[in-house]
Amino acid sequence: MSDGICVGVVCCKFEIVGCTKTLYIMSLGVHPLYRCRGIGAELVAFAISKAVSHCVSVIRLHVQVNNFDAIHFYSKRGFSIVETVHNYYHRCTPADAHVMHKFL
Repeated sequence: MSDGICVGVVCCKFEIVGCTKTLYIMSLGVHPLYRCRGIGAELVAFAISKAVSHCVSVIRLHVQVNNFDAIHFYSKRGFSIVETVHNYYHRCTPADAHVMHKFL
């Protein structure tokens, strides 16, 4: 929040994948005028803290294969590309997505 205005958001959900408790980051966004101020990093740190407090071992997300800024952002925070899903997105070009994981 900046002067009572929401400038960033992270939306996550807990899931069980196989036998592993995970946190899935569904969406992360920061208003363009407030980017490069550490807000996105704080939102990811918040998600990580929630994952740790709920004994989660993996944080997962999808990112469009050509979203190099997001891939770099998440890589700097310990996420790695573990696979690529073809035709993941239905209304985007390219439709492929990388799956990124951060192991806790």
